[in-house]
Amino acid sequence: MSKTVKVGIKETKEFMIGLNALLIFLIERFCDGVQISDFAAIYSKITKDEEFISKMALAYEGYINIPNELDNLDLYDALDITKLQLDFIPLIVGAFRVEPAPTPDPVPVPEPLPEPPPPVVEEDIEDETIEENF
Repeated sequence: MSKTVKVGIKETKEFMIGLNALLIFLIERFCDGVQISDFAAIYSKITKDEEFISKMALAYEGYINIPNELDNLDLYDALDITKLQLDFIPLIVGAFRVEPAPTPDPVPVPEPLPEPPPPVVEEDIEDETIEENF
């Protein structure tokens, strides 16, 4: 009589948690467009955020076992990983609703300069007036 060994889905769940955490972070950063500041934020996230680093490490640590876990998947485990992914859907949708960074005020357009006054045309002074004054 052969005994069936239950493999479980531990590595699959850790991978899904890490992948969804990465997906949510990227959606939040890029949903308003791609800026240079996004790349600085990504670098900061993957080097300084201990919780995020831990999730990524767990996701990577046992990924090699995922095919074996999926080959031995039973109904209970299938429902468990489906529920796990369904729990992430509101978080993923909510990531798209992040308020975009405020756009800077447009540069004010200066008002046009007023029209210069018309040039003053000096009237010709008749020679008679000059002679009269002497």
